[in-house]
Amino acid sequence: MTPVSRACSMPKLCTIVQLNSSSTLCILLLPTLDFAGRVGAATLSHAWIHAAILGGGENGRLPVPRPLPESALVELEQQGFAVVAGWLPQASTQLLLDEALALEEAGARDAGVGTASVTRRVDQAVRKARSVWLHPPVSLAAGQPQLRLALSHAVERLRSTLAIGLDTPLDAYATELSFLYYPVGGRYERHLDVRRGAAAAPGQREVSLLLYLDEGWQEQWGGTLRIHGGDGATTDVAPEAGTLVLMRSACTEHEVLETARPRHCLVGWYRSPRHVWM
Repeated sequence: MTPVSRACSMPKLCTIVQLNSSSTLCILLLPTLDFAGRVGAATLSHAWIHAAILGGGENGRLPVPRPLPESALVELEQQGFAVVAGWLPQASTQLLLDEALALEEAGARDAGVGTASVTRRVDQAVRKARSVWLHPPVSLAAGQPQLRLALSHAVERLRSTLAIGLDTPLDAYATELSFLYYPVGGRYERHLDVRRGAAAAPGQREVSLLLYLDEGWQEQWGGTLRIHGGDGATTDVAPEAGTLVLMRSACTEHEVLETARPRHCLVGWYRSPRHVWM
């Protein structure tokens, strides 16, 4: 179904998008949002993810990914990471790449270093990349909101599979997701996706995901993901379109080698619940 957009009673602040025949999502568009101090970001993200959980965006023209193989769950549990080539069909990766490029034009920002808003900073000596955050959702005026909602739905289904397969609670409403852009010369030094030495805590990143979007990637272009195993061994992963990489956030060190060509991917993190209800 074609998205229907119309003004609310608060012009320029609220847009209503028809998601499917049975659900409508009302999102406040706040122009001053940023990662460290987003006004209303939690409410905005909660509404978006709730729509994704309910199946919103099912008409977003995103061919579905193939089921996660059982071997990926075993590898993730035993070695801390899993690589699934061809997880997303070529038609889907092209749609997402086009969307990523449209949103980059609309306003990508320098990607930060650090895992929390209070410690996040931009340091291009460590990480040279740009990003557009999808959770909370970006402006509905940019790109294709219906497609992005279909993507959020696919990411939510993957979360459910991982939570069950790993027997690890993952908070559906705390998923982080963004498009990531590495320019020529882009790189990211070796790191963990949680603060090194931090004790396990509620709301911590548990599983990291990467999904590559560039078709026909060639070895001489660099941009390789290098995963460091606990035994000192390394595994190199080419950023080929459709390849899904899952990592245990607290124990799997990795880096992105310098790229000689613009490189695009989806990056996200599944978190443990912040609250445990007794």
